[in-house]
Amino acid sequence: DKFKDSKNVNNWIEEKTFNIIKNMLSDNQVQNKNVEMLLINALAIDMEWGNRFENENTRSRPFTKINNEKIDVAMMHKVTDSKNIKYYQDTGYSLVSLPLKEYDDVNLEFCVLMPEEDITSFINSDTLDQNVNNLLSKLHTVDNEELSISLPSFNFNYRTSLKEDLETLGIVDAFSSKADFSNMSDSPLKVDDVLHKADIKVTESGVKAAAATV
Repeated sequence: DKFKDSKNVNNWIEEKTFNIIKNMLSDNQVQNKNVEMLLINALAIDMEWGNRFENENTRSRPFTKINNEKIDVAMMHKVTDSKNIKYYQDTGYSLVSLPLKEYDDVNLEFCVLMPEEDITSFINSDTLDQNVNNLLSKLHTVDNEELSISLPSFNFNYRTSLKEDLETLGIVDAFSSKADFSNMSDSPLKVDDVLHKADIKVTESGVKAAAATV
């Protein structure tokens, strides 16, 4: 048997993602007799805010989901000097970039974008990347101005197959008998599926996020 079970693979992914991504694969998936190899990519961050949200400022507040359902959430809140925060706001968008603590000379920021228009149409726009990059370029700081920031504490995760999306983008031969992976193996190989799992948790102390692709 090439793969006895999924334990080693899942343990490796869990270790590389700070125990965030668990049970990525089932035993049945790896025990398939046609499976010759697994290509795995995993990444994760676990970082504190540069200026954290205080727990005592978190209150239950209404939040509107993408389907317009209103729910109560744990809304974090802080007031901060804008010289440490980059933001942009107009009649159509609110955008803020919150710095995370420097780690090994790396400065990362957590960007939050809230369109005033219907979020679904914004996300599904053919020019989404261009629109987001255009807004990010407008981020700026202003001295001597306080910013009142409210952000839900949340945990979001999803699992999906990327096969159809990749085929739509034009990656077709890799999934068919036309596939050529001769530089990797003398056996005729093709990609059966591309599985992706991601998780993000935002709390008063910071951001934990991880993703794995197999």
